[in-house]
Amino acid sequence: MNLKDYFSSILSLSAGNGVAQLLSLLFLPIITRLYSEEEYGEYSIFLQLSILISIFIALRKENTFLLIGKYENILHFYRSTEKILILALLILFLLGLMFYESDYGYVTNVLLAACSLVLIGLNSNILIFREKYIHVGISEILNKSIFLLLAFSFYKFFGVNGLIYGYVVALIFKFLYLRLKNLSINKKFIKPSDEQINVVKKSGHSVAISHLLLSLTTLIPMFTINNYFSAEQLGLYALAIGVVFLPSSIISVNIGNIYFEKIIKNKKDTIDILGQTVLIAGCMSFIIFVPIFLFGPYIFATVFGSNWYEAGEIAKIISISGFFGFVTSTIDRTCLVNKNNLHGPLWHGSRVLGNIIVCYGTIIYGLSIESFLWITTFVWTALYLADFLFQIKYAKEIYRKS
Repeated sequence: MNLKDYFSSILSLSAGNGVAQLLSLLFLPIITRLYSEEEYGEYSIFLQLSILISIFIALRKENTFLLIGKYENILHFYRSTEKILILALLILFLLGLMFYESDYGYVTNVLLAACSLVLIGLNSNILIFREKYIHVGISEILNKSIFLLLAFSFYKFFGVNGLIYGYVVALIFKFLYLRLKNLSINKKFIKPSDEQINVVKKSGHSVAISHLLLSLTTLIPMFTINNYFSAEQLGLYALAIGVVFLPSSIISVNIGNIYFEKIIKNKKDTIDILGQTVLIAGCMSFIIFVPIFLFGPYIFATVFGSNWYEAGEIAKIISISGFFGFVTSTIDRTCLVNKNNLHGPLWHGSRVLGNIIVCYGTIIYGLSIESFLWITTFVWTALYLADFLFQIKYAKEIYRKS
């Protein structure tokens, strides 16, 4: 596959997401001055709970239905799944209006966000398969713009809930934009065969288990810091994690989406596509993470305020694993194309186990938060490198079978 064409596809998808990320970074300093470290930590827990619940809604089939391969079959799965989720979204939205002042309001917001995330996944992936990359990027700009606007506007009225309400409403608008761009689909739908559905189910279950374990990987350190150290330390850690892994959650995921789509369609070119992907991701990772490692504390203190200097110290440490995670996450679905559905759950299970051991050891031996972070980073980096080597192995197997 031509490197220029491949890079053009990645650029089309990542341009909008890059602008959205820039918006987040430009306006995040205002948020960190409006909301305290404790409030930002509470908001981060809400995000992780929403992601956790979203896993159970469709068991991550929204991330694997493209494996069906044939467009007419993909559309049938997409339409039938989306109808149920839109109905659920409407019901949850009405419940949210009714209970926003009660304890049920928090639960409803978590469910609303979770349902919206699944609908966004479905619509984003169908647009990617149609090679309408630019609209996925625009939807992320819309999402971030609305979130930032509402986070500022709602602060006076709702406090920390301003972040939560802004996040939920922004997700809904992102889904509506993506859905509007998919209205032009008018091809005949053909029900997938039992074999095709089985492929999606098996892969979906693999991804669902992996994402469940990934959520635990994120939540376990957060709860440990909150309970063993302090809520303030949790807020500092949450900001550091958010900034360091923001490029992975947006840019590398989009590069990975292009990679995933291309190797599904061009299995004979898998090795070349993987090499091009790693080259692009490696260069971008170097540009993003080296400044954080060298100047993290000063960047955070200058950009987010002097109260967040320690968050920069945390970011400096975890940027090491962020560097390797950024590259690996672009190719981590190679195992699914090669039908190695056990890889994801086993790898993420290893991360959870590693985190449990580190957190338990920190509490038992009374380690400082700095020691906790360095050990965690070492474990994460080793696992990212192992994942990278396995994905290369799977790519070679796909090439040999093609």
